[in-house]
Amino acid sequence: MPDPDQEIYIERARKELLNPSLPSTKQYLEVLELEFEGDSPKVARVNMEFNDQAASVWFHVKDERFFIIINVSKKPGNEVCFARTGSANRVYLTAISEQYTYDQLARRTTLSPLTGWSMGDGNKAGKCVRKFSRISYEPLTNEAYELEEKLLSLLRHLDDHREKIAGLFDVLEPRIQICRHQYVDGNAGMHLRRETIDLLSSLKLDLDIDTYITGKPLVDSPERDF
Repeated sequence: MPDPDQEIYIERARKELLNPSLPSTKQYLEVLELEFEGDSPKVARVNMEFNDQAASVWFHVKDERFFIIINVSKKPGNEVCFARTGSANRVYLTAISEQYTYDQLARRTTLSPLTGWSMGDGNKAGKCVRKFSRISYEPLTNEAYELEEKLLSLLRHLDDHREKIAGLFDVLEPRIQICRHQYVDGNAGMHLRRETIDLLSSLKLDLDIDTYITGKPLVDSPERDF
């Protein structure tokens, strides 16, 4: 259940989606279909710390792996102030090997929970055999986060637990893997602050980014609020 303090923002954002007032909301809903939970648009996350002036409410889009986000003012009246899309972001530590099994790799770290496979295992579709082993650590699986917000959270966590990953560097080159599913008319830019870059360097981690563009494009319209 949502935090009671978040309910006012959720309800205000849902009202905007059900009865749009912003030109941008109307544009998105013209080509995108919301996922519902009962009679209400399904909430993926509420970010109360978006900034000092507003909270952001993330909503699932039906059959898509990105989100519609409604920003709601924290000022009295809680007016809707902006509508946008947000990418689905997976951010995790991963390491691969053509020599060791999954179990052998997993014994080199005390991070938990881990996921992965061994070389020789079948893939999920069962149509081919894995050519390498992999272990991955993804403590935050909710994809409704801004990319750097999620990346920095993981790097800070790893920085606090360096001893848990030290064994991986003896035989592997672990890296941070990012998988983003971005709306075709979403903002493709990304920003990495100095702390993020410094932590990547200090932890001696590579960064690999895969971006998947998806969704139906917006219909051209002269009326926009963004």
